Amino acid sequence: MNKETIHRLIKDYILNKITKQELIQFLDGFNEEEIQEEYEIVLRSYFDELIANAGESLETEVSKSKAREITRGKPFYGTFKVTYMYKLAASVAILLGLFWVGQQWFKEDSGKAAFAEVTYKNDYVPKGAKKDVLLKDGTLVKLNSDSKLSYPEEFDKEARNVKLTGEAFFDVERDESRPFTINTSAFDIRVLGTSFNVEVHEAGQKAAVSVKTGKVRISLLQSEEVYELTKNKKLILDLSTGDVTLQDTDVDLALKWTKGILYFDKTPLTEVEKSLERWYNIDIDIKDNSLNNKKLSGQHSNETLEEVLETLAYLLEFKYEIDGDKVTIKKM
Repeated sequence: MNKETIHRLIKDYILNKITKQELIQFLDGFNEEEIQEEYEIVLRSYFDELIANAGESLETEVSKSKAREITRGKPFYGTFKVTYMYKLAASVAILLGLFWVGQQWFKEDSGKAAFAEVTYKNDYVPKGAKKDVLLKDGTLVKLNSDSKLSYPEEFDKEARNVKLTGEAFFDVERDESRPFTINTSAFDIRVLGTSFNVEVHEAGQKAAVSVKTGKVRISLLQSEEVYELTKNKKLILDLSTGDVTLQDTDVDLALKWTKGILYFDKTPLTEVEKSLERWYNIDIDIKDNSLNNKKLSGQHSNETLEEVLETLAYLLEFKYEIDGDKVTIKKM
C-alpha cells in the first residue's frame, strides 16, 4: 500500500466516504509494521494541522501567542498542556469515527457482522498449469503458471479490489461507478474497464504491465510515481533498482502464453530458466555462469520439454541432462 493510497483511505474514512472493502484494506494495514509507521506519519500531519487551525481561531493575541508556542513544541502549563488536549481530541475524534463506521458496517438486519459476509477466494495455479477465472462482475482473468489471485466472492457496490502474485491477463468489465484495482507487491493498478497483461513474480527481476485496450493507471509502491498507459504501451519496472522503462509494444506477443506459446525476445537465459520452470514444473540448475549472459529470441508452441531444450541447446551452445523434474545445464 503506497502513501497515496494511505492518505486517500484516511481522508475517506474521516469524511465517512470509505467503502467496506477499503475499510477492510485500511484495517489490514495495522497488521503490517511498515504501513503502521506510515499511518503514524500521516496522522501526525493531521494533528499538526488541527493544532495550527485551532491556534488561528483563538480570539486574543495572548491566546494566539500561546498557540504559536504550542505549535513550536513549547509547553504551556494549565490543567493540561493544550498541545496534549488538541492531540487527544483529534485522536479520539478519529478513533470514534473509525469505531462508528465499523459499527455501522458490522451490523446487519440479522445482527451478524458484515465483515463475516465478505468471503475471499484464493485461486492458485501451480507450475505447469493455467486457469481462467470469471469474476462476478463479468471480468475475465487468465492466470499463468505459478500465479495466485485473491478476490471477494461478491464485489462492493463502490469498488472492485483484487490481489495478484504472478502473471495474469485481465479483461475488465467496464463499470465507471466501481473502479477495478489490482494490488501487487510492486505497484497498484486502477482501471474502469480495459484489458491488459500483468507480470509480478515474487522471485522475479522485473515487473511489467502491457495494455491491450483502454487506459491503465499504475502507482508504484516504492517511488510513489504514477503512470498512465494506453493501448500498445508497456511499463517495465526493474525490481532491484526501481528504474522504469516505458515502451511501445505488440501486446499480442506478450499474450502468446494464453495460447500455449512460449515467446522470447532477446530474453536472458536466467529469465528463460524461470519461465521454463513455471511452464513445465521443473527445477533448472545452470552450472556455468557465463551462459547467463546469453539471450534468446523465438517461440515454442505446445512443445515438450525435451523439444524446447534441444532447440535452446543448439542455439545457445550448451548441453543438458534431465533427471525426473531436475534439469542440469552445462557449457559444451
